[in-house]
Amino acid sequence: KMHSIGIICCVLLFAQLPGSQGQCASSSSTASVCPQLVPSAADPSVYVQVNPLNNSISYTLDFPQQIPCTSSARTCSYVTGNSYACSSGLTTAAGMTSTDLYYELFPGSPTACGHGNREFSFLVRKGTLPGKLLVAMMAGGACWDAAGCGMDPSLRSLAIDSLDYDSAPSVPKAFKDNLQRTVTSLKRGVLDPSPSNPFAGYTVVLIPDCTGDLHAGNASHTYAQNDPSKCVTVHHRGAVNAGAVMNWVVQNFGASATNVLLLGTGSSRSSKAAGSHGAAFWAPYLQSALPTATVRVVIDSSLALFGPGWYTAMKSDPWGTTLSRDPTGASLLPSADRWFIGDDDMSTYYEYVAKAMPSIAFGDIRCCPPRTHVLFWFLQSSAFQRTIGGCTPVIVDTHFCR
Repeated sequence: KMHSIGIICCVLLFAQLPGSQGQCASSSSTASVCPQLVPSAADPSVYVQVNPLNNSISYTLDFPQQIPCTSSARTCSYVTGNSYACSSGLTTAAGMTSTDLYYELFPGSPTACGHGNREFSFLVRKGTLPGKLLVAMMAGGACWDAAGCGMDPSLRSLAIDSLDYDSAPSVPKAFKDNLQRTVTSLKRGVLDPSPSNPFAGYTVVLIPDCTGDLHAGNASHTYAQNDPSKCVTVHHRGAVNAGAVMNWVVQNFGASATNVLLLGTGSSRSSKAAGSHGAAFWAPYLQSALPTATVRVVIDSSLALFGPGWYTAMKSDPWGTTLSRDPTGASLLPSADRWFIGDDDMSTYYEYVAKAMPSIAFGDIRCCPPRTHVLFWFLQSSAFQRTIGGCTPVIVDTHFCR
């Protein structure tokens, strides 16, 4: 079902906010330098933590940081001689010499992942069709309590797609692996570069989620502050991270963009919906910043609903969504008296923003049965005996529509 939608959204700059509160007793108040996760020369599928100040590989920063670690902008790829290499600063699209390899771009501070001990980065594959863009807001899972945001991998719902290689919330290994020519997991389906794919010539921009806030947060929040065994401070900077990427997109394609496909999706069954909401939040900014472009948005497994436990968790806005800003300084979301993430669902959000920018078309895709919807709904409720439209959601199959 297609809907005409509009909105005002996004974020670029982050500061310690009035809404940021508390700290864990054992936390340091000094910022450390972020380790750089670099592929091992012996095995590029294995990553080591490198101290950028002295290139030491004995450096680790595995515990949540009260103050996020600091980092500098750089661009890394396997373009030169098929070996991994980095250069300072963010390369421009014009400066990318390859159209079949991904580049990894690190915006640097103030971007960061959720525990404040890993850098944020995004991937770009330059296209052959000028003005055509595919921007994917990838899911990673969401969190709003000490268990979901903490360090226990069996309980964590924050950045779950990075748990296969890193104990800390970080950019998924699958992203980094795809810089290599021989890895193809991000060269399938809509990302397939072969001529049979109608989007093959599009420039691809992939935005990971490592902050647990639907790409919409701008606050640091301490959970279980009075329990030393569970206390954790999470830096919900999803809107800061996404804003840095959107700023790069607009700087490089603002004058030439003609067609933009904005996707909200993910590689994990239990986290897909998080990316979907992020795409909805950012679509209006892209349309306003790229006024000559036709913007179309595909939402994966959203249902436009939040689970029954959502409103209690979001009532205090632990992610700081009301403080989020886009690269122009405008608010990411409507004012709280019109729409608030702790009171309203996505369907009313769509109703509100449709009047602002009717040129944007949204499509929702889902699977049969809607297992991802059920998992996301379950994540937001301790009582599963709640209903969607009078029907109790039940997981009845393990197969997904493709």
